[in-house]
Amino acid sequence: MPVPSVNAATPFRRAARFLAALAWCALIYAASDRPDLRVSDDDLLDFVLRKTAHVVVFGVLVVLIERALHGEGLSWRWSIPTAWLATFAYACSDEWHQTFVEGRSGQVSDVGFDMLGATLAAAVILLVRRSASTPAPEPAP
Repeated sequence: MPVPSVNAATPFRRAARFLAALAWCALIYAASDRPDLRVSDDDLLDFVLRKTAHVVVFGVLVVLIERALHGEGLSWRWSIPTAWLATFAYACSDEWHQTFVEGRSGQVSDVGFDMLGATLAAAVILLVRRSASTPAPEPAP
């Protein structure tokens, strides 16, 4: 009887990876649908915290999407750029969505912060995936 691969994912696990990414998108949508997301009375602190949130939230999104795609057997050479592009599309649609929310406005600069997070996360994924696929050097005799 063949032994299943340790990396073989059950249908539940495969679905859970995509559901995690979709749930994260829903969380982003819910936050974007709020009229005012001010987190501090101090303007500078509010700005820094909100832009940091953009970087972190969309960094997590690219990780979740890449994990789902890679889990489907897509090579990291394809899963990373595909996840980055999907994140870019969602970042653009998120800012467009905000143009319909009273008290909010879509900002191109926010897409820039979103993609900064996505790019940093994609770079980390790339380093991890490349190091995992690089064979260890042979020991000297």
